[in-house]
Amino acid sequence: MSFKTTFASQVGLSVANIRLRDALRAQSTKDPLTGLYNRRYLEEMLDREIRRAIRSEQHLGILMLDMRLGTLSCAKPRNSMILL
Repeated sequence: MSFKTTFASQVGLSVANIRLRDALRAQSTKDPLTGLYNRRYLEEMLDREIRRAIRSEQHLGILMLDMRLGTLSCAKPRNSMILL
């Protein structure tokens, strides 16, 4: 095979690999049935935002809601925790 053919083949494989990796990442962070983000996505984004807040010396507020069967489930005071 010529250099051009080999090079084109390698580029094609690299592009296919990148697309496959992106698809796998999307599948690992979203629920396939609902399309909602899952815990893995939360952990990744929380880590990213904490690092950003530290870098910029800004405060970071976090609000988590537990939604069950379409109704808001409020936490009891004894189960609540404030992160500073």
